Amino acid sequence: MKIKELKQVGDWISKRDAMEFLNYKTTQMNQFLKDYGSSLRVSRIGQRVFITMSSLIQVLELNECK
Repeated sequence: MKIKELKQVGDWISKRDAMEFLNYKTTQMNQFLKDYGSSLRVSRIGQRVFITMSSLIQVLELNECK
């Protein structure tokens, strides 16, 4: 398994890094942002999109199978 270090600014990661972490393509990531938009903290600067790592982890934990 390839381990990649994420580039973070505080708690923020780029949409591209989140896509790589989730192994999603563009269409899948856009649907993920629509489905969980109310739970994710998202910031847009121009065409760049950033997501907080803590909100991404929260979405993952809310959807874990027990």
